[in-house]
Amino acid sequence: MSQSFRGTVYSQLYCHVGRVREMTSYQNACSKDALDESRMYHAGLDAALVAQSEPPEPFPIQNADARRKSSPEDGHGQRPEAGQSLVESTFVLLAFFVLLFGVIDCGQVLVAHQSLVERVRGAVRWGVVRPYDGTGEQIANLILYNQPEEPRAAEPGYLGLTRENVQVRYQPATPERPDDEMLSVAIVNYHYHFLSPWVGKAIVNPRPVLMSSPMALRSTANLSSAAPAPASRP
Repeated sequence: MSQSFRGTVYSQLYCHVGRVREMTSYQNACSKDALDESRMYHAGLDAALVAQSEPPEPFPIQNADARRKSSPEDGHGQRPEAGQSLVESTFVLLAFFVLLFGVIDCGQVLVAHQSLVERVRGAVRWGVVRPYDGTGEQIANLILYNQPEEPRAAEPGYLGLTRENVQVRYQPATPERPDDEMLSVAIVNYHYHFLSPWVGKAIVNPRPVLMSSPMALRSTANLSSAAPAPASRP
Protein backbone atom coordinates (compact mmCIF):
# COMPACT_ATOMS: atom_id res chain seq x y z
CA MET A 1 0.00 0.00 0.00
CA SER A 2 1.35 3.37 -0.93
CA GLN A 3 2.11 6.00 1.60
CA SER A 4 -0.29 8.53 0.06
CA PHE A 5 -3.27 6.18 0.25
CA ARG A 6 -2.46 5.40 3.87
CA GLY A 7 -2.39 9.10 4.75
CA THR A 8 -5.76 9.60 3.14
CA VAL A 9 -7.31 6.77 5.16
CA TYR A 10 -5.89 8.07 8.41
CA SER A 11 -7.13 11.57 7.76
CA GLN A 12 -10.68 10.30 7.10
CA LEU A 13 -10.61 8.22 10.28
CA TYR A 14 -9.51 11.25 12.32
CA CYS A 15 -12.37 13.31 10.88
CA HIS A 16 -14.93 10.60 11.65
CA VAL A 17 -13.67 10.20 15.20
CA GLY A 18 -13.85 13.96 15.74
CA ARG A 19 -17.42 14.06 14.53
CA VAL A 20 -18.36 11.18 16.82
CA ARG A 21 -16.81 12.96 19.78
CA GLU A 22 -18.66 16.18 18.98
CA MET A 23 -21.99 14.37 18.74
CA THR A 24 -21.36 12.53 22.00
CA SER A 25 -20.52 15.71 23.85
CA TYR A 26 -23.64 17.45 22.42
CA GLN A 27 -25.88 14.57 23.49
CA ASN A 28 -24.34 14.62 26.96
CA ALA A 29 -24.99 18.35 27.26
CA CYS A 30 -28.60 17.99 26.11
CA SER A 31 -29.26 15.16 28.50
CA LYS A 32 -27.74 17.17 31.35
CA ASP A 33 -30.00 20.19 30.60
CA ALA A 34 -33.03 17.94 30.35
CA LEU A 35 -32.14 16.32 33.64
CA ASP A 36 -31.79 19.72 35.33
CA GLU A 37 -35.15 20.87 33.97
CA SER A 38 -36.79 17.63 35.13
CA ARG A 39 -35.35 18.06 38.60
CA MET A 40 -36.57 21.68 38.79
CA TYR A 41 -40.08 20.67 37.62
CA HIS A 42 -40.37 17.91 40.20
CA ALA A 43 -39.05 20.18 42.94
CA GLY A 44 -41.73 22.79 42.12
CA LEU A 45 -44.44 20.12 42.03
CA ASP A 46 -43.39 18.81 45.42
CA ALA A 47 -43.42 22.31 46.88
CA ALA A 48 -46.95 22.90 45.55
CA LEU A 49 -48.22 19.65 47.03
CA VAL A 50 -46.67 20.46 50.39
CA ALA A 51 -48.27 23.92 50.36
CA GLN A 52 -51.71 22.44 49.62
CA SER A 53 -51.38 19.83 52.34
CA GLU A 54 -50.59 22.41 55.03
CA PRO A 55 -53.63 23.60 57.12
CA PRO A 56 -54.80 27.20 56.47
CA GLU A 57 -53.93 29.90 58.90
CA PRO A 58 -56.67 30.63 61.45
CA PHE A 59 -58.88 33.67 60.74
CA PRO A 60 -58.03 36.44 63.18
CA ILE A 61 -60.87 37.21 65.57
CA GLN A 62 -61.61 40.88 65.78
CA ASN A 63 -63.86 42.72 68.14
CA ALA A 64 -66.66 45.05 67.10
CA ASP A 65 -64.47 48.16 67.18
CA ALA A 66 -61.83 46.58 64.95
CA ARG A 67 -64.44 45.38 62.45
CA ARG A 68 -66.02 48.83 62.43
CA LYS A 69 -62.65 50.39 61.71
CA SER A 70 -61.82 47.90 58.97
CA SER A 71 -65.25 48.13 57.31
CA PRO A 72 -65.73 50.55 54.40
CA GLU A 73 -67.32 53.78 55.47
CA ASP A 74 -68.62 56.79 53.67
CA GLY A 75 -67.62 60.36 54.26
CA HIS A 76 -69.93 60.80 57.27
CA GLY A 77 -68.52 57.89 59.26
CA GLN A 78 -71.44 55.51 58.55
CA ARG A 79 -71.68 52.47 56.38
CA PRO A 80 -73.69 52.71 53.12
CA GLU A 81 -75.92 49.81 54.22
CA ALA A 82 -77.11 51.81 57.23
CA GLY A 83 -78.29 54.67 55.00
CA GLN A 84 -80.12 52.27 52.68
CA SER A 85 -81.91 50.63 55.61
CA LEU A 86 -82.92 54.06 56.92
CA VAL A 87 -84.49 55.03 53.59
CA GLU A 88 -86.38 51.73 53.30
CA SER A 89 -87.66 52.05 56.86
CA THR A 90 -88.87 55.58 56.13
CA PHE A 91 -90.97 54.44 53.15
CA VAL A 92 -92.42 51.50 55.09
CA LEU A 93 -93.40 53.71 58.04
CA LEU A 94 -94.92 56.30 55.69
CA ALA A 95 -97.15 53.68 54.06
CA PHE A 96 -98.11 52.29 57.47
CA PHE A 97 -99.16 55.69 58.86
CA VAL A 98 -101.12 56.50 55.68
CA LEU A 99 -103.17 53.33 56.14
CA LEU A 100 -103.54 53.92 59.88
CA PHE A 101 -104.80 57.50 59.54
CA GLY A 102 -107.08 56.44 56.67
CA VAL A 103 -108.75 53.79 58.82
CA ILE A 104 -109.15 56.26 61.71
CA ASP A 105 -110.71 58.92 59.44
CA CYS A 106 -113.16 56.43 57.93
CA GLY A 107 -114.19 55.38 61.43
CA GLN A 108 -114.69 59.01 62.48
CA VAL A 109 -116.95 59.68 59.48
CA LEU A 110 -119.09 56.62 60.16
CA VAL A 111 -119.43 57.38 63.87
CA ALA A 112 -120.30 61.05 63.26
CA HIS A 113 -122.92 60.20 60.62
CA GLN A 114 -124.59 57.59 62.82
CA SER A 115 -124.58 59.97 65.79
CA LEU A 116 -126.28 62.68 63.73
CA VAL A 117 -128.90 60.21 62.51
CA GLU A 118 -129.73 59.19 66.08
CA ARG A 119 -129.88 62.86 67.16
CA VAL A 120 -132.34 63.76 64.38
CA ARG A 121 -134.47 60.67 65.07
CA GLY A 122 -134.74 61.55 68.74
CA ALA A 123 -135.69 65.15 67.94
CA VAL A 124 -138.40 64.05 65.50
CA ARG A 125 -139.84 61.62 68.03
CA TRP A 126 -139.93 64.39 70.63
CA GLY A 127 -141.54 66.88 68.25
CA VAL A 128 -144.36 64.76 66.82
CA VAL A 129 -145.91 64.10 70.24
CA ARG A 130 -145.94 67.79 71.24
CA PRO A 131 -147.59 70.81 69.66
CA TYR A 132 -145.43 72.75 67.24
CA ASP A 133 -144.11 76.00 68.73
CA GLY A 134 -144.24 77.85 65.42
CA THR A 135 -140.47 78.42 65.04
CA GLY A 136 -138.86 75.03 65.56
CA GLU A 137 -136.37 76.41 68.10
CA GLN A 138 -137.19 73.76 70.68
CA ILE A 139 -136.43 70.95 68.25
CA ALA A 140 -133.23 72.71 67.10
CA ASN A 141 -132.11 73.17 70.72
CA LEU A 142 -132.82 69.51 71.36
CA ILE A 143 -130.40 68.59 68.56
CA LEU A 144 -127.76 71.14 69.52
CA TYR A 145 -127.86 70.96 73.33
CA ASN A 146 -130.02 67.90 74.10
CA GLN A 147 -132.63 70.11 75.78
CA PRO A 148 -135.60 72.12 74.46
CA GLU A 149 -134.42 75.41 75.94
CA GLU A 150 -131.26 77.21 74.93
CA PRO A 151 -128.66 77.13 77.72
CA ARG A 152 -127.90 80.39 79.49
CA ALA A 153 -124.14 80.03 79.11
CA ALA A 154 -122.67 79.74 75.66
CA GLU A 155 -122.00 76.10 74.86
CA PRO A 156 -120.73 74.46 71.68
CA GLY A 157 -123.23 72.51 69.68
CA TYR A 158 -123.27 68.75 69.39
CA LEU A 159 -120.29 67.61 67.27
CA GLY A 160 -119.64 71.23 66.33
CA LEU A 161 -123.16 71.91 64.99
CA THR A 162 -124.59 75.43 64.78
CA ARG A 163 -128.13 76.74 64.33
CA GLU A 164 -127.49 77.20 60.61
CA ASN A 165 -126.89 73.45 60.26
CA VAL A 166 -130.34 72.52 61.68
CA GLN A 167 -133.46 72.97 59.57
CA VAL A 168 -136.96 72.34 60.96
CA ARG A 169 -139.97 72.35 58.64
CA TYR A 170 -143.58 72.03 59.64
CA GLN A 171 -146.31 71.22 57.15
CA PRO A 172 -149.79 71.97 58.50
CA ALA A 173 -152.83 69.98 57.57
CA THR A 174 -155.40 71.26 55.10
CA PRO A 175 -159.15 70.80 55.07
CA GLU A 176 -158.80 68.67 51.97
CA ARG A 177 -156.03 66.52 53.55
CA PRO A 178 -156.23 66.64 57.34
CA ASP A 179 -153.69 63.79 57.71
CA ASP A 180 -150.86 65.65 55.94
CA GLU A 181 -149.56 67.38 59.07
CA MET A 182 -145.82 66.55 58.91
CA LEU A 183 -142.65 67.47 60.77
CA SER A 184 -139.29 67.35 58.97
CA VAL A 185 -135.88 67.81 60.61
CA ALA A 186 -132.59 67.95 58.67
CA ILE A 187 -128.91 68.60 59.35
CA VAL A 188 -127.23 70.23 56.35
CA ASN A 189 -123.68 71.27 55.44
CA TYR A 190 -122.03 69.38 58.28
CA HIS A 191 -118.25 69.71 58.43
CA TYR A 192 -116.44 66.41 58.89
CA HIS A 193 -113.09 66.84 60.63
CA PHE A 194 -110.19 64.50 59.80
CA LEU A 195 -107.07 63.44 61.64
CA SER A 196 -104.92 62.93 58.54
CA PRO A 197 -102.53 65.84 57.96
CA TRP A 198 -102.66 65.48 54.16
CA VAL A 199 -106.48 65.91 54.07
CA GLY A 200 -108.17 69.26 54.51
CA LYS A 201 -109.18 70.31 57.99
CA ALA A 202 -112.87 69.83 57.21
CA ILE A 203 -114.99 68.53 54.34
CA VAL A 204 -118.59 69.67 53.92
CA ASN A 205 -121.12 66.87 53.53
CA PRO A 206 -123.40 67.75 50.60
CA ARG A 207 -126.02 65.17 51.58
CA PRO A 208 -128.31 66.19 54.47
CA VAL A 209 -129.35 63.95 57.33
CA LEU A 210 -133.14 64.20 56.83
CA MET A 211 -136.02 62.56 58.65
CA SER A 212 -139.79 63.22 58.44
CA SER A 213 -142.77 61.91 60.39
CA PRO A 214 -146.49 62.69 60.65
CA MET A 215 -147.61 64.59 63.71
CA ALA A 216 -149.07 62.32 66.37
CA LEU A 217 -150.51 65.31 68.30
CA ARG A 218 -152.51 67.61 66.07
CA SER A 219 -152.99 71.26 66.87
CA THR A 220 -156.38 72.64 67.92
CA ALA A 221 -156.61 74.89 64.90
CA ASN A 222 -156.12 71.99 62.56
CA LEU A 223 -158.66 69.92 64.40
CA SER A 224 -161.28 72.70 64.24
CA SER A 225 -160.62 73.30 60.58
CA ALA A 226 -160.69 69.62 59.80
CA ALA A 227 -163.92 68.96 61.80
CA PRO A 228 -167.07 68.92 59.61
CA ALA A 229 -169.54 71.73 60.11
CA PRO A 230 -172.75 70.73 61.91
CA ALA A 231 -175.73 70.28 59.66
CA SER A 232 -178.33 73.05 59.95
CA ARG A 233 -181.76 72.04 61.04
CA PRO A 234 -184.67 72.89 58.79
